Amino acid sequence: MKKFSSLQKTHLAGFVFTCIAGSLLHFVYDWTNQNKIAALFSATNESTWEHLKLLWVPIVLFTILEYFLYGRKNKNFLCVKYLSAVIGMSFITIAFYTISGVIGKNIDIVNILLFFIGAALAWKFSYKYMQTERFSSPVCAPVCRVLTALTAVFFVVWTYNPPQLGIFISPV
Repeated sequence: MKKFSSLQKTHLAGFVFTCIAGSLLHFVYDWTNQNKIAALFSATNESTWEHLKLLWVPIVLFTILEYFLYGRKNKNFLCVKYLSAVIGMSFITIAFYTISGVIGKNIDIVNILLFFIGAALAWKFSYKYMQTERFSSPVCAPVCRVLTALTAVFFVVWTYNPPQLGIFISPV
């Protein structure tokens, strides 16, 4: 039987953590009586944008742990982690709008499956590229640091002041 490497184990744990924490974060805002602090990291409505937090927040939290476990040694760590989150969120968004556009409605079980597939794609990308030197140029880390910070800021700002675009509008 094949043994799992520590990188495989860490990425599998990250995937499981993302799936469980993301699923729970769907309800935190209501569980806390719509607490403004809970709104920063959990979905406040049924919009696609708010649901992207369900993937973003657990990945960021687990990335912090990974950084202290092995990330400081990898030049490409921050870029790979940022890109993996963006890939997962992009998949969820594109697949959601494609499927709901084709069939003409939302189906909750399909949306849940899209979240799990998006999480799997994010962690698979991270695992694959964490083993390479891709995305390790001297420019990548500072750019990804800024993009990560901007994404976090956008999640906060657009939670309280969403633009009038479809991705920010709750269908419910």
